[in-house]
Amino acid sequence: MKIKQLLKKKRLVLDGALGTELENHLPKDSPIQPKGNPLWSGMVLLKDPKLVEQVHSNYLDSGADIITTSTYQISYASLRKYTNLNDKEILDLWNKSIDVAQEAIRKSGKSKKVIVGSVGPYATYLCNFSEYTGDYGDASNGDLEKHHLPMIKFFVENKKVDVIGFETMPRFNEVKVVINIMKRLNIKKEFYVSINCIKVGEMVDGTPIQELVTCLQKELRDNKYFIGLGINCTHFDLINEIISEIDGLPLILYPNFPFEDPDIDHSGWKQEVFKWLEFKNVRIIGGCCNTGPAEIRQISELVNK
Repeated sequence: MKIKQLLKKKRLVLDGALGTELENHLPKDSPIQPKGNPLWSGMVLLKDPKLVEQVHSNYLDSGADIITTSTYQISYASLRKYTNLNDKEILDLWNKSIDVAQEAIRKSGKSKKVIVGSVGPYATYLCNFSEYTGDYGDASNGDLEKHHLPMIKFFVENKKVDVIGFETMPRFNEVKVVINIMKRLNIKKEFYVSINCIKVGEMVDGTPIQELVTCLQKELRDNKYFIGLGINCTHFDLINEIISEIDGLPLILYPNFPFEDPDIDHSGWKQEVFKWLEFKNVRIIGGCCNTGPAEIRQISELVNK
C-alpha cells in the first residue's frame, strides 16, 4: 500500500507507545517486563507475542491507520549481543513482529492499514539512553551503517511491510548514514526519518533543525519514496513551537508524555493535537512513550472531523 497516495487524500493516524503500553499490561515483577530490559518490547515479542498483538489491536480499535512493528530495540547487533539467537532465529523473530501486526489488522476487519517497519537508532544497541544524549562514544559512520544494514535489507525485501521508519535519531550523522544507504542501494520502498528533540530548534546532538531540513530537502528532493520528517519521543508541549519553524517538508508527529510524572494530567493532549492540525504539512499524528489508546482515539476523532 502506497502511503504517499493515501496522504494526498487525508491525514493518517499512527499508533501510540508500544514499550510503555506493554509495561502497563504486565505485572511489575514479570520477567518479560520491558522496563529495564535491553530488548525492551522485543522481549515481550520473544516470549508473549499475543500480548504485542493485543496492543496493536487496541490501537486499531482506537482509530489507528498505521501500525508499527515491535522491532525498535531488536536490531541484529542487539540480538547477537543480548541473546543466544542464531541468524535464522533472528529472522524468525523479525518476521513474527510483522505477523502479529498483520494478525491484529486481520482481526480488526480493516484491511487497508499500513505497517511500518521500525528501525531504532544505534543508541538501542548501546542501551545507555544515548537517544537523549547523542553520545555514541567512538562509533564511526561505518559502525552505524553496519548496524542498520541487516534490518533495512530485511524490511526492503519483506512485501508485508509498507514503510520503513527510522525512529528517534539523535544524531545528524546517523540521519545522513541511513539516507546514504537508502540512496546508494536505490531502495524502492517508502520511508521516513524521525528525530527527537530536548529543546526547540535543535536535534539532541545540537545540530540546528534548519540544517537538518536543508539537508533533507537537498538530498531527497527527487526521491519519490521519502514521505517526510518525523518528530518523536519529544515532550508534547514542545511540538507546536518545533514544527512552527519547519517549512517545505511533510511532518509525522508522535511525541510523548514526560517520564518523570506518570500522573500528569493528559487533558491537554487534545488541545495540542488541535494546534498541530492547523499546520498543513502535518500529515501523520500518533503517540510515543506514555501515550496509549485513549490518546490515539482523541487524535482519530480530530483528524476525522
